[in-house]
Amino acid sequence: MKQILFSFLLACIVHPALKAQEVNIMDAEEEELLKLLENPSTPEPLRLEVLNELAYDFWNTPEYRDAAIGWAQEALALAKKLDAPRGESSALNRLGLLADSGGQLDSALIYFKQALDIRLGLGLKRGAASIYNNLGNLFKRQEGKAEKAVEYYLSGLEVLGGEDVNSDGARLHNNLGGLYTTMGDYSGAGHHLDQARRIYESLNSDFGRALNLINKGIYYQALNNHTAAKQAFQESLALLRGSDKEQYIGKCYNSLGNHYFYRDSFNRALLYYDSALQLKKLEADDLASLIRNKGAIFVETGRLDSAFANFQYGLNAFEKMGDQREIADIHFNLGRIYAEKGDYKAAIQQYEKSLEMLEALQLPALRSNVLLHLSIAHQEEGELRKALRYNNQHLLLRDSLEQNMVAGLNQEVNLEKAYNQALLKLSREERQKLIYFGLIGFLAVWLLFMGAAFYAFINRKREQVARLELEDALNHQELERAYAYIDGRDEERQRIGQDLHDRLGSMLAMAKMKITSLDAKIEAFQAENRQQFEKGTELLDHAVDELREISYNLISGIIVKFGLKAQLEATAEDLRETGRLKVELSTHGLQERLNSKLEIQIYRIIQELTANVVKYANAKKLTLQVNRFNGVVNIMVEDDGRGFDLERAVNDGGMGLKSVESRVNKLDGELKIDTAKGRGTTVMIDIPVQEN
Repeated sequence: MKQILFSFLLACIVHPALKAQEVNIMDAEEEELLKLLENPSTPEPLRLEVLNELAYDFWNTPEYRDAAIGWAQEALALAKKLDAPRGESSALNRLGLLADSGGQLDSALIYFKQALDIRLGLGLKRGAASIYNNLGNLFKRQEGKAEKAVEYYLSGLEVLGGEDVNSDGARLHNNLGGLYTTMGDYSGAGHHLDQARRIYESLNSDFGRALNLINKGIYYQALNNHTAAKQAFQESLALLRGSDKEQYIGKCYNSLGNHYFYRDSFNRALLYYDSALQLKKLEADDLASLIRNKGAIFVETGRLDSAFANFQYGLNAFEKMGDQREIADIHFNLGRIYAEKGDYKAAIQQYEKSLEMLEALQLPALRSNVLLHLSIAHQEEGELRKALRYNNQHLLLRDSLEQNMVAGLNQEVNLEKAYNQALLKLSREERQKLIYFGLIGFLAVWLLFMGAAFYAFINRKREQVARLELEDALNHQELERAYAYIDGRDEERQRIGQDLHDRLGSMLAMAKMKITSLDAKIEAFQAENRQQFEKGTELLDHAVDELREISYNLISGIIVKFGLKAQLEATAEDLRETGRLKVELSTHGLQERLNSKLEIQIYRIIQELTANVVKYANAKKLTLQVNRFNGVVNIMVEDDGRGFDLERAVNDGGMGLKSVESRVNKLDGELKIDTAKGRGTTVMIDIPVQEN
């Protein structure tokens, strides 16, 4: 009975997603190709091209999989009959893609290598590079094959012999960047993604830039730069809208859903996932990924049975594809479901399955998460030694990941600076050319000289504006790095406090337990030994208390202990004690705590605004209002000071104003400033919050 009910539940959840795939997904061009195929008078060379084109268009569309296999096999037979090696290599490539998407990895490898041999023999560099790319894609999803995938991608670039300024070279760089991101090599990822970007821009390929932006967004997510990630996904979506590349629009929707999932905005994440599932063309792996991602939201929102059904669907789909990376991730998520239900033994089994697969997969971020949850599960089971061992492994791996993230951030900054400097250099060279030709014009015609001089003047003005924009972008980038440093410092304080509490604290507690176990034998001690024993236990108790106090203070400030409301009251009191300001504080709806990180971010915004009032406003009265209602935290900071010229402040880019604006944008909030010289300033901010 349980199996029947489960099958029904799975069908109810999966049916809406699959229903969207039942719609006719052929476009007009593909229907024309079918007509040519059905026409018996179509010449055989043209028929070969049509068969290969149809097989490629539908190689990863589940509804047409059998038809695509038939077209590719017919193309292979016809190419051999016509002695057309190019057509034969194309058909073998299609069969390789179909075998790969169907999880027949050995067959895919054979087809790809046969196609590669033909193209290398014909001297088709770009064609060979394309096959190397497919081989890299084949191996990157297999256990222990990440390095092999890197080798194939690099072989593709090598066969191009430095002639990589084309779509094949850009694709190889882009895929290498994406793979290095999952491997935790953020420096390598940044380098290859930047190479792909430059090539796609030189080719003026909007589609290529869109693909690059998707990988760039995932890279930014790995570096915890969620604002940049969201911008990259949105830019990619803007480039793809209106095109016939629905499967890639689906990837953008999926990525944007992931962005909001990481920000705990589950309703918005679901909107993007469901939008993707309504598309006509979705690749099989994207369909499985979307259903799996909805399962992750169901876990977070307590719908555990629905989550289990979604993960089971994803597990079956990815097992058919042979995608070991996704399978390891799903076992981890199944473990989380069991842990939420309190069944820690079953959770440990799923975590261990995931960890066993991760031994051969280079996915350090996922491995770190699995180790942490294994530690928690063993702790709940009372197996403290195992919990401590897994926690230590998690801490070591996390530290390594953080070092790689810092290297990746530095790489990103260096690449941007180099790019900006190149733009400035190019601008100077263009100006020199203009001056040179202007002088020649002066020798020929005085009027032409005047025109050239005027044009040079306009060009210099434009260059000045461009230079200012570049400098502003660099300043903004430095500001973002400063925020990352502050956030990292707070996280490091929490980590140190947690480590003191979890590691050193547990050791002291165990030492105390061992000493206390001697208490039964204490009567046998001499009086002076007993006195020393009691003094030692007293000191040990004191050490434990001190350690607890230190770790608690490191981990928690007033906000973490008592909430945003208490912190605001303490701040208002501090401002009053200066004797310079009359401070009025009003709060509503803050009795229920927000996420502690969000509370800290909101407090920093208010702290920045109040600091500006104290420093610059020459105000006598400050009014603070922080109210929470209808999923929004509204902040109002008002003073009766001297005010300022808002337009000028925006153009000048004052760091205080930029700091507030950047923090509000990072929280997807809205900022409004009402001010003028001589009439004070009112700042209104709305920040969306996830309601329980």
